[in-house]
This record gives sequence, C-alpha cells and structure tokens, in this order.
Amino acid sequence: MPLRLQPEPGDECPCGAGPIYAKCCGRLARPQVSRPRESAMDQAIRLRRERWRDHERDVEKRTGDRRVRGSGNQPGRPGDNIGDRFRELKSTKHDSIRVQASWLLKLVTQALCMNRRPVLELRLHGASYETDYVLVPEDDCDVQVKSERQSRGAGFTVNSSYLSEVHEHGSVRVELRVSPPVPSRWVLMTAQTFDDLCGARHDS
Repeated sequence: MPLRLQPEPGDECPCGAGPIYAKCCGRLARPQVSRPRESAMDQAIRLRRERWRDHERDVEKRTGDRRVRGSGNQPGRPGDNIGDRFRELKSTKHDSIRVQASWLLKLVTQALCMNRRPVLELRLHGASYETDYVLVPEDDCDVQVKSERQSRGAGFTVNSSYLSEVHEHGSVRVELRVSPPVPSRWVLMTAQTFDDLCGARHDS
C-alpha cells in the first residue's frame, strides 16, 4: 500500500484492526527507515569508546576518584579520573601497550598544575592476566621492589614478560631515560596492590 499524507476510505490500518475508518486507532503507516550498515572503522571506534567508558567507571568505583566529563575531547578538562590523585587511563585490546614518553610528560605536568600525585592506569584486554595495572613514580609508593629493568629510551612496552614479573614479585621498577620534570624511576604493579598500599598509608 503506498504511503499517503491522509488515509482514504478502505485503507487498512497498520494496527491490523481493519479498514482505516472502521473501529480503528487511526494511525498512519510510517515508512521503515533502515540505518546504514556500520563500517568496520565505525565499529572499532565505537568499541574503543565503550572500553574507555568502562575503564573510567571501574576506576571510579574502585578508587572513588571521580570521572572527568569530556576528558580527552574538550579543552580545560585534563585527566580522566581525579580525586586525591591525578589519573590518566590507557587501555588496549591487545596483550601489550607502549608507554610513551609524551604520556608521562603530560601526566606529570598536569598533575603538578593541579597539585595532585600522578598515576597512569593501564588495562590490557588481551593479556592473560585479567587485572588492571598502575604505573607511578617510585618516590610516590612505599613498596619493596625486587625486580628492576632499564629502558633504552624514554618509553617502554608493557608486555607479558613485564606482567609475569609483576605477578611473581609484586612490582617492577623501570628506569627510563627522561628529562625533568618526568621522574626517571617508575614502578609497575597491579592496581589492587597499589590500592592496598594507599589504604595502609592512609590508615597509618
């Protein structure tokens, strides 16, 4: 039946009650608008945004540090979660992630401007260990480090080798070739270990 602006006698109603003028709700048929099929790129962007949002919500629930609305896409809104600490979140669908020197410089600079201590939160969806990790300056955590690594540059790649050491020794110290204000020594540990240390520090 062709669509009309006004029904005519004898037209069937979309509700199935019969002719449009015989004991009928009188609704007009609406054209079915099909949405364009989502491209592979659009799907990847949507899934990445969903992972970001889930990561921010989980960190807020775990730490109490509130999410920053519009972070990453609006000027004047630095950080992803802010409370007692300044947290920047990074996640990947892979089993490794490259910690870049530019990330650390941005993290430390913005944290200093807001008088907060910096924390880089990492989530690797493809890793064999289903947990979150944090990277913090060594001077900002009271932990006995039993494993140490030196990076050949200003950044390094968190991969299965690093994660195995974290779960075996509790943490890994990473020494980077960076310039101030970025600290040269950072500690990688699970988020749960770091939260326990922060809780013990607050209780003491």
